[in-house]
Amino acid sequence: MLVPFKGKWDKLTEDQRAHNRVVNSTCALVERGFAQLKTWEIFRRSRCCPTLIGPAAHAVLALMINDRQ
Repeated sequence: MLVPFKGKWDKLTEDQRAHNRVVNSTCALVERGFAQLKTWEIFRRSRCCPTLIGPAAHAVLALMINDRQ
């Protein structure tokens, strides 16, 4: 798990700033993916086994990522 460096932006080294950019961009992608999954009605009303939801969610996110490219 990656965590950003703490401190004010102008006090961090250039390497620490680059690291924080990578961490923040990765977090943004994950948060956007979860927000998108919450809008899908199929996941709210599913009555199947919870272990089957994971692969379905993975497939939906993969399709969405491929659609954006």
